[in-house]
Amino acid sequence: MDLFAGIPVSDYEAAKPWYKRLLGSEPSFVAHETECVWDLGEHRSVFIVEDAERAGYAMHTIFVGRPRGRGE
Repeated sequence: MDLFAGIPVSDYEAAKPWYKRLLGSEPSFVAHETECVWDLGEHRSVFIVEDAERAGYAMHTIFVGRPRGRGE
């Protein structure tokens, strides 16, 4: 299973230091000037992006493979 979780924020510059403290590190990479991503583990990432209209409403994408063990 893969997880890609997004958190829209109203002020990227104000939110970034808070998430750095919460997640315990600098972002893994900066996608662009108002979005950055933390890789939390293999196939598990969290990102923040400035989007004032959607701030406070998180987005999660979960990729699930086929179940195993059923005659495969």
